[in-house]
Amino acid sequence: MTPAPVRFLRLSGKQIADLQDLYSRYHDLTFTVHAGQRLLALLATDAPVDYIAVRSLWSAIVVAYGRAFVSGRLRTLRVKEANRFYRRWPRDHQAMMAMRHEQVAHAGDDTAERILIAAEYRAGDPARIAVSDTVIFAHDSSQVEFIINHAGRVRDEVAEAIKVRSTALGHDFLRDAERFLTGEDVTSAFEGASGPQAEGPLGGHFSLSTPANRGGAPE
Repeated sequence: MTPAPVRFLRLSGKQIADLQDLYSRYHDLTFTVHAGQRLLALLATDAPVDYIAVRSLWSAIVVAYGRAFVSGRLRTLRVKEANRFYRRWPRDHQAMMAMRHEQVAHAGDDTAERILIAAEYRAGDPARIAVSDTVIFAHDSSQVEFIINHAGRVRDEVAEAIKVRSTALGHDFLRDAERFLTGEDVTSAFEGASGPQAEGPLGGHFSLSTPANRGGAPE
């Protein structure tokens, strides 16, 4: 007898929204770790500093960490519950959020960029305004390693919460399968997944959706 085909049914509700929230945080923290490792590799080379790459990666890892803990439509967990993920390292978390707010997301730290405006003047000639704009990247490899390590251990806390919630959800499914079987069939989203194996407590695949792989660039 041919076994019934495997189906994937979309799940919804508060439990699912919270699990989606956790996975979003997990991905942000995973990106922080991986992008931080790329930045470490750049800083370790003897080649001339690639300003765009270094600043982009630094901004990306700081913003991605902060994104895991700021409000948004995906953030359905109560703040108190989300705060438990870094409860053992509150000072390190505060340091990360300060970097986000003052150095990257907002122009609040005047030690990160020095703009000097002067008058270029020579007796008898018209004055000309001159500008010297210096972006100061004062973060060495040890600080990048700090971010990687901190984001990694917070990610482990999020991963554990995902495992606990997904196990409980699986038990709920077994107890009341008929209620779940009314969900939208989303099997096509899982068939022939071409993305890399996703890092995460539930496995699966990760893919990046771009205008090109959605069928063309926007007009």
